[in-house]
Amino acid sequence: MKKQRNDSQIMQIHLSKTQRLLLLIICFLPLSIISSCTKEPGEGGLASISGKVFAHDYDKQGNLKAEGYVGEIRVYISVEGSSELLDDVRTQYDGSYEFPFLRKGNYQLWVFTQCDSCVNDQMPVVQKASITERKQRVIMPDFEINL
Repeated sequence: MKKQRNDSQIMQIHLSKTQRLLLLIICFLPLSIISSCTKEPGEGGLASISGKVFAHDYDKQGNLKAEGYVGEIRVYISVEGSSELLDDVRTQYDGSYEFPFLRKGNYQLWVFTQCDSCVNDQMPVVQKASITERKQRVIMPDFEINL
């Protein structure tokens, strides 16, 4: 006599402890990766920060010799609140600079200006920037420095 199939019967699968652990990892690892994908400020995004550096050049008597946008000035960037340098670039011939591929977050940018009464004869000029959208292009006010 043939046994009839009962739809209410449940097929039982016997798994070892290792197999159960592996099954849990396979099922829940993707969920934990997705939920932990909050990206911190820094490189790896689609936003950018750009601007220009304007310089004043004075003689020893304090008279203005020349002024204008200047190339080859180093501009630095870090994530606000971090002591680590994220990147630095040199300005182009027209004084422009850009930090591409940034993520949402708050940033600090700075350049150094000539300062005769300062340690090492220079001091930082600091600006803060905030990226709030994924593909945002932030254009900063001009940095003004003395040569």
